[in-house]
Amino acid sequence: MDSFIHVEAGSHFPLQNLPYGTFTTANGKDDDSSNVWRVGCAIGGYVLDLAELHRAGLFKGTKLDATNVFHQ
Repeated sequence: MDSFIHVEAGSHFPLQNLPYGTFTTANGKDDDSSNVWRVGCAIGGYVLDLAELHRAGLFKGTKLDATNVFHQ
C-alpha cells in the first residue's frame, strides 16, 4: 500500500496497523495555552491529530460530525 507519508520498513505503525491513543502537542499547549491531551493515530513516526481533522470538516456526513469526542 502506498502513502504520501514515508514509513520505514519494519515500523511498528505501518498503514496496516494504525494504533489510536492520546498525546500532547509538541509544546504541551493547545490554542488556549493549557495542557491538553488529544486523540491521535500513529502513522510511521507521525501522529495524525483527529481533532484537527474534525475542525477541518473531514468527518462531515458521519456520526462523529455532531460530537465533540476529539475535543475533550
